[in-house]
Amino acid sequence: MNQASTPSDTFFGHPVGLRTLFLTEMWERMSYYGMRALLVLYMTGAVTGFNPGLGWTSIEAQAIYGIYVGMVYFVVIPGGWLADNILGHQKAVLIGAIIIMLGHFTLAIPVDQTFFLGLIFVVIGTGLLKGNISTIVGKLYSDDDDRRENGYYVFYMAINIGSTLGFLICSYLGERIGWHWGFGAAGIGMTFGVIQFIKTRHLLGIAGAEPNPMDDTRRSQLILWSTISLVLTSVVIITGLMGLYTINARAFAEDFYYFLSFVAGTYFLYLYFLAGLNAEEKKSVILLGLLFIGAAAFWSGFDQSASSLSIFARDYTDLSVSGYIIPIGWLQFANPIFVVIFAPVFAGIWTQLARKNLNPSLPIKFAFGLLLMALSFIVMLYAVELALVSSPVNMRWLILTYLIQTWGELALSPVGLAAFSRHSPKKYVGQMFGLWFTASAIGGVLAGLLGGDALVEGLASISPVFGFMVRYYVIIAIALIVVSFLIGKTRGGNMVKWIGFGAIIGTAVFQLAVKNNETVLFSWIISVVFAVALPLVLFVVSFLIGKTRGGKEGSGLMKKFLKLIFWFTAIPWILHIFKAGFSDIPRATNQKVGDFLYVAAWVFTFPLMMGFCAIYAFFSSIRWIFIHPYFIAPPETIDKWIDETIEDKKCQFCAEWIKGDALICRYCGSEC
Repeated sequence: MNQASTPSDTFFGHPVGLRTLFLTEMWERMSYYGMRALLVLYMTGAVTGFNPGLGWTSIEAQAIYGIYVGMVYFVVIPGGWLADNILGHQKAVLIGAIIIMLGHFTLAIPVDQTFFLGLIFVVIGTGLLKGNISTIVGKLYSDDDDRRENGYYVFYMAINIGSTLGFLICSYLGERIGWHWGFGAAGIGMTFGVIQFIKTRHLLGIAGAEPNPMDDTRRSQLILWSTISLVLTSVVIITGLMGLYTINARAFAEDFYYFLSFVAGTYFLYLYFLAGLNAEEKKSVILLGLLFIGAAAFWSGFDQSASSLSIFARDYTDLSVSGYIIPIGWLQFANPIFVVIFAPVFAGIWTQLARKNLNPSLPIKFAFGLLLMALSFIVMLYAVELALVSSPVNMRWLILTYLIQTWGELALSPVGLAAFSRHSPKKYVGQMFGLWFTASAIGGVLAGLLGGDALVEGLASISPVFGFMVRYYVIIAIALIVVSFLIGKTRGGNMVKWIGFGAIIGTAVFQLAVKNNETVLFSWIISVVFAVALPLVLFVVSFLIGKTRGGKEGSGLMKKFLKLIFWFTAIPWILHIFKAGFSDIPRATNQKVGDFLYVAAWVFTFPLMMGFCAIYAFFSSIRWIFIHPYFIAPPETIDKWIDETIEDKKCQFCAEWIKGDALICRYCGSEC
């Protein structure tokens, strides 16, 4: 381990240097997400009134937003190169944090001409900080330290805490007092991050303190070429800010998207044909290429939260809570809060499924994340239809959308990093991580382009774009599922079957949904979410409480769960058919027989379904976390726990007692 730690000199059981990185990342994410929540709103805000904005069109604003998000992730690649070869990771993080701070304070200046300069500073600073701070986290541990993975989990929590602070503080100040106050608050947050990093930097020890070793001549050449590149880049930026040339934001965003796609595609082709890889490595390159496409598509939808969805919240959503109109950015609280709630659940699900040899393959997990993203935009399609009839709509539509997208993020993002770490050709691991960030960059640019198209004509243009997004998420997800079978890496066929079963139920419910009533329609949407999610969740919960180990017993339990889900979904549908006889009743709030029965069904059945599943999952999860905390224990301890907790079972052929997790009887050789 690079940083020695005693029991009293740790941070939640990890090297004390993790505290420095945790707080730095927290304040950086506070400034990034706080400013990003205001960006599109400020650019599209009216030039007159209480809080004047720039008054740009949605197409211009969304294109600039896409360029900004894409650049933030793309510049991580040269930022990592500079740290590896010239600066060292610690110095790169410090310089990056200072530049980010200057960028936010530049945005806080109430002069329109400094807007782009502030964005450029933030992009450059984030490129130096974002990837390198994660690298230092890994360097705090020795190669055989089992705490590394959990260390990243603790570090990941800093992102959610920081983003929550950013949405809370910057959104309120920016929307209620003045946009530049919000930008200034982001700068103050980053200032706290810089100060604490300087004061506690010594806790990092030698982790990331020096660049990679090389001879002085080689390093001098790299410094020379880096200096020349920096000067040329500065000239281009300064002349552009002086107005010596102009750039069409939309055209630049499209060209930037093509450039990133060309670079990524060319590199994948180089790896496959010219890098001298063996057959197995080439198969892995194909897999990673498909995952790359899936990741880029996913982020193009996920980054709509500060883009088209933010405009929808501003213009077409009722933001009142008990008479108080909340800031638009506060709706984005949902994502970090949901991540904190569900991240341990998803980690535990994958761990438990792996123990049962049912862990889905990487393409299946990506496909699941993309299908959830598609479902989130189906929710928004119905919200848009409601807004066309009667605007504003309830904010619960956006909250539900963010919930589903968070599930998709937890299914895709962590396993994506693991995939690029595990399956990349050994000689190219570092460069493949750069490609992973390039997928985020492409997704960010696409988010801006699609968001601009969605808002060009207001509500009328949203549905076609969101419908297109749903289709291409589903197509890519299907392609990933097919490829997972072709490359022979799929496990957990039963899980795919249950997900498919839930999807069929969900599709049927959607086809029968009542489109002209928000209250009833929202109930149908909820039923779809649970029809898709609960077969998977309950299937996993049945493993967590140890009741599916006995063949027939587990199968019977699963059938009972599925029947329960089916009837909870079917009861409102049956009453809907009954209600169809009362065609003269336009809304479910009228006090007539059909509507009364329909609403009563949901009053009793929907809370019962929610309560049953929540209580069951909660207590089984508590038991799992405190009695079988697999995700925080070393492998030998896990094996010991499994031996102690798995009950023996009888072989159904020879009646001898064998281990509960055994697949083949050691006495008669039969499959159990």
